Amino acid sequence: MPEVRTVGKPLLPKFFSVNQFRLEWNHFTQTETQPRAGGTPVHAVISMNCELDFVESGNLLIYQDTQKKWRLGKITVRCVMIKNQSKVWAVQLRKNSTQQNSELLKHERVHVELAERHARFVFQQLQQIAVSGSDLSVISKQLIDSAFRLRNDHWKKLELMNTRYDTQTLHSTNSGAQQRWNSKYLSTTNSNAIL
Repeated sequence: MPEVRTVGKPLLPKFFSVNQFRLEWNHFTQTETQPRAGGTPVHAVISMNCELDFVESGNLLIYQDTQKKWRLGKITVRCVMIKNQSKVWAVQLRKNSTQQNSELLKHERVHVELAERHARFVFQQLQQIAVSGSDLSVISKQLIDSAFRLRNDHWKKLELMNTRYDTQTLHSTNSGAQQRWNSKYLSTTNSNAIL
């Protein structure tokens, strides 16, 4: 556990997203063997993570709000794609038409969008975590434990949603279901779709 340092006011919370770039096939590791998702052969697999950071210059920053509750003084959340775990079956890319590859990539983009929306929810909720007490080591442990429990619980919900998405769309091959998900999560006019 890093040293705890109290600050008068929090640093500006920061959120970084994988959606800050446009997902393309070159962001995936190409493989000649077919990847699997939960034991099922698929054409592509994307791996996402929600990284949390509360440390500044080796110190865990905390502050007391106006109600004398302790809160995290630095919150940074990064929604990232793990490239070496995100794979596309090169054989399938060569066999597919340009249109099929485009539709498959849209399918993967919905996975990214779901991850980002879950990470944004975690980011918002982290700013609400508050604890009482006078022992800074206990306070800091409670804050960190609460933050990671929140992230882990919500990431489990994301895994369930991704499973439901892949089941309904048959990993992008059910075009009607895929279109419904695309319109809900890839539409620029629907950026607040319910998780």
